[in-house]
Amino acid sequence: MTSSSRKYIPFHLYLFLFGAIYYWLFPVIILDYNLIEGMPGVSLLDKYNYKPFKSEYIQIVSLLIISYTIGCILPLKFKRLPTSRKSPKIIVSPRDLLLFSLPVFLFGQYTIFKARNILFKGYSMDYDIEILGAIATANSIFLVLLLFLFSNNYKNSFWSNTAKKYSIFGLIEFSIILLGLGSRMYVMIPATALFIYYLQNHRITRKLIFVSLSIVLLFLWIGIWRISNSGISWELLFYIGSAEPLLTWISAVSFFSYNQISWISIPQNFLSSFINFIPTFIFPSKGNYIIPFNGIYDSPLGATNLITSLLGDFGLIGSCLILMLLGFILTLIQYNWTNTFGRIYYYCLCGIIPFQLFRDNLPIINKVAIFNMLIVPILTYSLIHFISRKYNNGENRT
Repeated sequence: MTSSSRKYIPFHLYLFLFGAIYYWLFPVIILDYNLIEGMPGVSLLDKYNYKPFKSEYIQIVSLLIISYTIGCILPLKFKRLPTSRKSPKIIVSPRDLLLFSLPVFLFGQYTIFKARNILFKGYSMDYDIEILGAIATANSIFLVLLLFLFSNNYKNSFWSNTAKKYSIFGLIEFSIILLGLGSRMYVMIPATALFIYYLQNHRITRKLIFVSLSIVLLFLWIGIWRISNSGISWELLFYIGSAEPLLTWISAVSFFSYNQISWISIPQNFLSSFINFIPTFIFPSKGNYIIPFNGIYDSPLGATNLITSLLGDFGLIGSCLILMLLGFILTLIQYNWTNTFGRIYYYCLCGIIPFQLFRDNLPIINKVAIFNMLIVPILTYSLIHFISRKYNNGENRT
């Protein structure tokens, strides 16, 4: 690797490596050393014996990590990396962004009102997938809105300041509601995306570090509050941090236990998952048309480990190729799509990588990454731009 390539190691490579260690390797270490034996949910793993395929599993994980790394680094060999960024051209005003996002905000308030009886009820209550999806979508849109407002060089004005405060309020509100629905990982998307935004723009300050640590402590406290009333201990803190990858790993260990790993498969689940782009209120039964991949696994808590989704849908060779392609595309987006939309989309994708990518199934990942964070913002932006031009042209003619 050249010195220039080393200087520009993509952020998404670090995030993926964190997710791979956390969701793929950390569970094996926990089980090998019985680090959280007897804690809630751990007994769900008792019926699986991972020792017979442990070596094969580690080899496959290593291949997948290497494939993604090659994909991330490969574009750096053929692309002269930019040394400076031009200021983006501002087209849409903060006022228009605020006004056009109001329907999303109001729909979010209506959804929150509908969900008022199931918020902050601990693990004893099942969440409504439709409500969770609606709030998560609103949260994603407000993340894009916030990043757009902060990425553009808007002058200080009433509408600029109001729009920024409004987007911050909406993002915080929807994040709190997601926490109330038991979805900490969805809140990590904006937290990670904003951290990468500040990191790439050299705006890391003591205040940001303090806020980031406070968010981590908040998640730990919420986790402890949801499972125990006996107070905080180091054992509980470690359990809260390790239960997420360990319980998500049930889908992986059961998949390896029940199935023979194929070399390559036709990704029927991945291809049919694009049906998920259609809003639920238009096509309520869309889930019936998403083809499950060829494989059997257990998922008592609903999470699906990425390695299960990849091997079940693409096979081993296909998984290596798709991860290599993913890393390649992400690097191209980071260093080539450098306008406002490209940068914002990259930050949002970074928000997905370390947590949601590794614990949600492919239809959900596709919908969040392509529909919520790309198609909806582009369509909204285009509509605002079109109406603004018509309005301004009409004013000029009068």
